[in-house]
Order: sequence, then C-alpha cells, then structure tokens
Amino acid sequence: KQTGTTSAGLLYTTTSTNEPAFRYGEGILLEGSRTNLAQYGTDPRSWLSQGGGTATNYTTTELGVFDKGIYSEIAGATQDSSRRTPVGTLTSGVAYAVSVWYKPGTSGKARLFLRQTVSPWNVAGLEGTIGSLTPSMGAGTVTSIAHASMANGVIKSTFVVTPNNTQAYVLSVGADSTTNGENIIVLGGQVEVASFPSSLIPNTTNASVTRAATSLTRSWNFPSNNFSGQI
Repeated sequence: KQTGTTSAGLLYTTTSTNEPAFRYGEGILLEGSRTNLAQYGTDPRSWLSQGGGTATNYTTTELGVFDKGIYSEIAGATQDSSRRTPVGTLTSGVAYAVSVWYKPGTSGKARLFLRQTVSPWNVAGLEGTIGSLTPSMGAGTVTSIAHASMANGVIKSTFVVTPNNTQAYVLSVGADSTTNGENIIVLGGQVEVASFPSSLIPNTTNASVTRAATSLTRSWNFPSNNFSGQI
C-alpha cells in the first residue's frame, strides 16, 4: 500500500491478510487478482547479468520493501549491459503492464525493456536520459508511459507493451550508456497481463506470484431490517 509522503516523495508499507490497504490521498485500495510474471521481481540480485561489469549489491533498503537492490554496471563500453529476469512466454496482441523501480546511479540514463530471448532479440520499452525516456518499439507497441518520483530518489516507471510476436521474453534493466563503469541501481520489476499496472506484488522466487483479489466487508451486530450505514 502507498501510505504517505516525505519531502522526497512517496513511501510504501506492506499489509497483511485481513488488513486494509490504502492509496495515499485516495482512500482504501481494492484490486482484482493479479500475477507478477517477473521471476525474482523484488530480488534483482538473482537476475541474470548480461554483459555487465562487477556485480555490486546496493545495501540500502528503499521504500521499506526493496532490500535486494544491485548496481547494473556498463562493462567495456557495452550499451547492452543489463540485469535480466525471465517473464515467460508473452502472447502477440495481448497487453502487458510493466513496472520498474530504480535509481539513476552514476549514469543518469536507463534502458527498461521487455526483450525477446531468441533472434532477432528485439526490445519494447523505454530508453534514454532519466526524466525524458523515449519508447523503443522493435518488439511491440509501448503506451501508457508514466513516471513517479518516490522517497530517497527512487523512480517508478510504468508502461504497457503489446508484443508483436508470441515468444519468451525477459525483463531487462540497465544503464543507457557506453561509458565503462557507469551504472544504474536496479530495485525491482513487475510484469502483469493487464492494460494498466497494479500495486507492487513482491516476488523473491523463480516463478510467477499471484496476489488474490481484495474485498471489503462490514459486520453488522443488529437486526438486518433496522440499520443504516455507509462505506
């Protein structure tokens, strides 16, 4: 749940079963069932390294939930250096909502992609200077782009990808740089079968994770033919 703000931006707090969740400034949060397809979505230290430099853990816990961050470092001026995690087989023509949590690191640039795992290895997502990322649509259309500034410099970028081929994909996050040693801090990622993103679904496993639908109920302790109330 999104529970409050500081001068630096938004904060997160997790909820337990039978505990209401709230979206800051909007009231109680009710969501349908959703699945995070990104394996190890909130454990990017377990993502694969593609062409990257030294793997260095980011040791600060961000937003109260991201405690397994890692630096994705450019190695040998290879712009394709990144951290990647499988999201399974995506279907052509179906919308997938992508969310990525990250910090600019030393590069100030990002490449946030869904990437095909076989030739021609096309991508669909965002790239460029953080603050003015632009779509890259070789593997499908990219729509509904949004960015949120959160506490301690964390950025949440969201977008919707509709792939143009049915095949396996990975979520790929790296610095859009050709300068050896520059980096971006990867905190987490989420991919959902949906036309808009939902709230964070933590995942520290090598499989997808599903959040059950939420519901709102109220108990009445007096006769049902003699009451009034408001929710």
